[in-house]
Amino acid sequence: MPKVQYGNSTIDYRFLEKDNLKSHYITVQKGDGVILKGKSISDEHAQKLILKKAKWILDKLELVKSVSEEDIVTGARIQYLGRKYYIEIFINNALESILIDFNESKFKVHTPNALNQQAELINAFQQFFKEKAREKITPRVRK
Repeated sequence: MPKVQYGNSTIDYRFLEKDNLKSHYITVQKGDGVILKGKSISDEHAQKLILKKAKWILDKLELVKSVSEEDIVTGARIQYLGRKYYIEIFINNALESILIDFNESKFKVHTPNALNQQAELINAFQQFFKEKAREKITPRVRK
């Protein structure tokens, strides 16, 4: 596994070749670590790309370590339609219930308070998934 030294930190990463991508992308995931995706490039160029985003990578690695796999918090990822999407939580005390918006790239969750309400968030996501399943399955059943 390639490594890059950034200050006192060492960033381990792996390269995932994807010829269909127009640019190179860096993802940080719990369990998978740092992944650089894109067309084939030299090791030197890959290291430059990692170093260019090293501060961001280290911040995301800390965030991923601190988040439990089951917790629904900003920065966590949740499985939906075969892919994992980021969650961003917004506190809005004017709301009376949790609202979930999915914009094809991440979940935006608007919640009435900042208290630890994991059970309510889990229930809200379950309801969201049930509604979306009905929307997708009903036309297919009719057909």
